[in-house]
Amino acid sequence: MGDQKVRVFGLDFLRCIAIILVLIAHTFSLKFQNPTLETVTFYSGLIGVEVFFVLSGFLIGSILIKTHNYSRITSFSSIKFFWIRRWFRTLPNYYLVIIIYELLYYSSQHHLIFSVSNNFTYLFFLQNFYTQMPENIFGVSWSLSIEEWFYLLFPLFLFGIQYLIKSKSKAFLVVALIFILVPLLLRIYLALNSMDLSWDRGYRKMVPLRLDAIGTGVFLSYLRYYHADFFYKYKGVFFLAGLALFIGVMSFFYSSGLLHIPYSDILRKTIFFTFLSVSVAALTPFMYEIQVDKISKFIWAPVTFISLISYSLYLLHPIVIIVVSIFSKKFNCNLNGYAYITIVWVLTIGLSYLQYHFFESKMTALREKFSKGKRVTAL
Repeated sequence: MGDQKVRVFGLDFLRCIAIILVLIAHTFSLKFQNPTLETVTFYSGLIGVEVFFVLSGFLIGSILIKTHNYSRITSFSSIKFFWIRRWFRTLPNYYLVIIIYELLYYSSQHHLIFSVSNNFTYLFFLQNFYTQMPENIFGVSWSLSIEEWFYLLFPLFLFGIQYLIKSKSKAFLVVALIFILVPLLLRIYLALNSMDLSWDRGYRKMVPLRLDAIGTGVFLSYLRYYHADFFYKYKGVFFLAGLALFIGVMSFFYSSGLLHIPYSDILRKTIFFTFLSVSVAALTPFMYEIQVDKISKFIWAPVTFISLISYSLYLLHPIVIIVVSIFSKKFNCNLNGYAYITIVWVLTIGLSYLQYHFFESKMTALREKFSKGKRVTAL
């Protein structure tokens, strides 16, 4: 499960909670159908992915700061070094699961899913870049597309702006703010002009409109690196403020539709996402400081385990759901809700561990052989 001395328990805990919320959203809704549960599962998925975005930005931001500060001028070779290390971490797992998904689809539908017009966009993370996310085709990939485009674009902006702003810290701050403010302004423009975008597949899931979620995490890494005293001194205040903001934002989101609050539709499409990201980011300094040696092994061991395999869990669970559904129909097994969910979760965790141990970790290790140049370590 990794060396506890180099892992941050609080971040592992947030990552563990995030993937559990996603699993709840995508499994409970299949077998338990009532209005209350539909609400719970919807919010579970929404919150889980937003936590992933902010955490990803926080961790990646720290690596980018170290890359940016390594020398007086950030070279393009150092940017390529960052990309190679990121891509070895994320792309092999993604394409492996796409191949599995393709084989499953072909076995049931007798044609290749990615031979259909526009479906090839999944191979290049374009499925939700300039159009709304297609329904029922590798749905969880929308968030991966946002992350991959962020990994590509943010270093390029950072590389370019250093020639306009000489101060390392100011240049990084400006780029972080660009990635926070531009998507927000785009959402505001589209919402005010009544563009034909759905809230979920459009405003929530289109790449240019959601880069700010990861950007918020990057801004948090800026605070930790350049203003460490502020970051740590007020971590308790941040946590309470973040919790209050989170409760307020989610309460507004839930009640606005019921109470017909003026302009609620526009607010739900625009600043709701910003405030949600900020609320999650505000919780992070406190969580970052939680020491694993003060936590019982019966808690940190499973938390770390789930955190380690969370990427495989995220990718594999839709496939497990499909396979369990196919076999239950084939053998006419009318599984009740609890049995179905138990089987899906156990299989998902087991297969994700195997994928992590025999594939994901091996692919990640390969980046050492293919990346040349300075070594920039993560948190």
